Amino acid sequence: MELVKVIEKKVIKDYFVLTVETNKTFNSKPGQFFMLNLLDSLNLPKPFSVMDEKGNYLSFLIKIVGSFTEKISSLKYGDSLLIRGPYGVPIINKIDLTKKYILLGGGCGSAPLIYFSKEYPQLVKDTLFSFKEVYIQSIIPKLTLFIDDIMGMTPVEFLSQNQEKLENSGAILCGSKGLLNSFFDTFPNMKNRSYVSLEENMGCGSGLCKGCPVQTVAGVKMVCKDGPIFKANEVNLEWK
Repeated sequence: MELVKVIEKKVIKDYFVLTVETNKTFNSKPGQFFMLNLLDSLNLPKPFSVMDEKGNYLSFLIKIVGSFTEKISSLKYGDSLLIRGPYGVPIINKIDLTKKYILLGGGCGSAPLIYFSKEYPQLVKDTLFSFKEVYIQSIIPKLTLFIDDIMGMTPVEFLSQNQEKLENSGAILCGSKGLLNSFFDTFPNMKNRSYVSLEENMGCGSGLCKGCPVQTVAGVKMVCKDGPIFKANEVNLEWK
């Protein structure tokens, strides 16, 4: 793993944006992720999707959900941590480049889609970077976010009332399985023109530990190595 330094951290309640300075340019692509770890941690590193890369700077959107992410959120300017990557297949490598896409992200699942929208605006028809609470806007100020509390509905409910947005377009989704299942239960005909980026617990990030299997039409694949992006109609979201 490589040593990187924290150069910026924006925290609001249970979310934070972490930007680190690296010793080289990784040339990561939207949809890829890095394994992060603390210098004194006895735990396995954990995966985090890239929200942005500019030169020698990487940014991640992270939710505080346990002691590991809480410790990362406590790092200060100049503190060090360890990273390894990038891993995973870039979104651009798998999608149909003749289509435009609705980008639907839920919470931290918005991170790779935010990066995608910056890198490939010509492939984006609309964005729904969805969060429940309004306070998230204070750490992601330059983007239009879909705030459930403001809209009074979920992004799937919004699309069901504005189905014209889905006409002649595909969709790229990243978020909880609840979000993915809600979308495809509401729009089953979208499965053959959509892609899903799966969130799973991972041990190694490179497929060796076999800790993140998913069932596909081509057999069992590893989310970290073969994904995390998959064609929606080729993956079993109910498996396990």
